[in-house]
Amino acid sequence: MHIGETLKSIGRRWYVVLLGILLTVGLAYMVNTRVPTTYESKGSILIMPPKFTVGAEGNPYLFLSGMNQAVDVLVRRASAPEVTAPLLNRFPGASYTVAADGTTSSPILMVTANASTEAQSLLILDAALKSVDATLSIMQDEASVKDINRVHGQELVVDKVATPKTKTKIQLLLAAVGAGSIGTLWLAGLVDGWIIGRQQRMRRASKNELAIEHDTETNGVVDKPPTPTRRRKKKEVTLVSEVAVLHDVVASSEPKVETATSNKAKSPMNVL
Repeated sequence: MHIGETLKSIGRRWYVVLLGILLTVGLAYMVNTRVPTTYESKGSILIMPPKFTVGAEGNPYLFLSGMNQAVDVLVRRASAPEVTAPLLNRFPGASYTVAADGTTSSPILMVTANASTEAQSLLILDAALKSVDATLSIMQDEASVKDINRVHGQELVVDKVATPKTKTKIQLLLAAVGAGSIGTLWLAGLVDGWIIGRQQRMRRASKNELAIEHDTETNGVVDKPPTPTRRRKKKEVTLVSEVAVLHDVVASSEPKVETATSNKAKSPMNVL
């Protein structure tokens, strides 16, 4: 269908388009209210080398290259369900992840918390950071590591304000509006085509009936049903016919009356 025909179809079936717009708005409102906005906050932890490695006057940042193995082990342990479940049970519907920072070669962990509110996201982030530090201590306690040989975590950057994540909601809203718009145009075209086709069929049927009536009148095959006008004309013709017959009867009876009168005059009784 060309653009011009589409616009004409929309103009003819504006009520269908109006209905489609209302349904699309309702669908978008439902998506906006049913899909919650997620708030995200992040924090990073740097795994520091042990004091024994650095020395009394050493610079710990110069000994970070050997900490990546510790980061991998810590990520695996801190992400285990037995560690995350007690925290997430306090915040239904929330989540957090612990992963190595893939943007750098330094031993840095990234903790990301997601929740339905900003305050909840920040609370989960704070609890998750403390959980990572506690997990690191527990791991070294289980290995009976002395204090001088222990690694520890140091917070680098922690969000103070959670960021709303609306990407999913926007994508669903766009999908709802797009589907509603396409559906509206399709429905308007469908209704317009059906109505126009029905009108054309009715016109063809009317033309066929007129043609049949014309043929029957021309050929005299079938008499048309009497109409009030035809009935009236038929009555007038019948009345005229009856008057004509009566006039003929009267006219034909007049000579007989004269004959009877003349015979009566010639009878003997009349002579006497």
